[in-house]
Amino acid sequence: MRGVVLHVMISLAGLAGVSACTEVRETSPERTANEQLLISTAADEAIERLNFGLPQDAEVYLETRYLESYDRDYVIAALRSEVAKQSAALVSNREEASHVVEVRAGALSTNKRTDYVGFGGFEVPVPFSEAVTLPLASLYKDYSRTGIAKLAATTYAAESGALVHAAGPVYGLSWVDRNQVLGVGWWDNNLLPRKIDEEMRPRSMRAE
Repeated sequence: MRGVVLHVMISLAGLAGVSACTEVRETSPERTANEQLLISTAADEAIERLNFGLPQDAEVYLETRYLESYDRDYVIAALRSEVAKQSAALVSNREEASHVVEVRAGALSTNKRTDYVGFGGFEVPVPFSEAVTLPLASLYKDYSRTGIAKLAATTYAAESGALVHAAGPVYGLSWVDRNQVLGVGWWDNNLLPRKIDEEMRPRSMRAE
């Protein structure tokens, strides 16, 4: 019902020559969901590219003390899952391990970029008065955020400390791209499965 009312209001506003837009508050917590998805998606992509070089049925202790990053707990859990996928058994104590996998992050964060074509957003001097700032009116706007992960791992024998395998660095990339032309907007991303992404979009922006 709320969606129907919103579309009726937008249609009436268009007939009356009044501009209309939808404003979405992205977050109540300190960090947005998009930021968290950008980092975790980039981390997932990088971790899938890591080959730890472990022998079959190795008993592995995952060393994470050199792993400093945002969403560290998520990254560690994803690394543990990848070690298990490579036919190794995780152990909780270093003394029980046949191999140690030491992981590190060279980057795990986001970049933001905004490009626009428009006018306004600057001060205009007014004689005998204070300068007036013209509001920014964008004809075209491209807002993009990118998540970047750089990970590496070293596998060595637990008892002797001898190098077994060096993996990486490997990279993961995630992105959200939003575009707007004369008030009409669309976006694309690799953060969500397409079905969920389509369900979350306003009806006016869904692919028919």
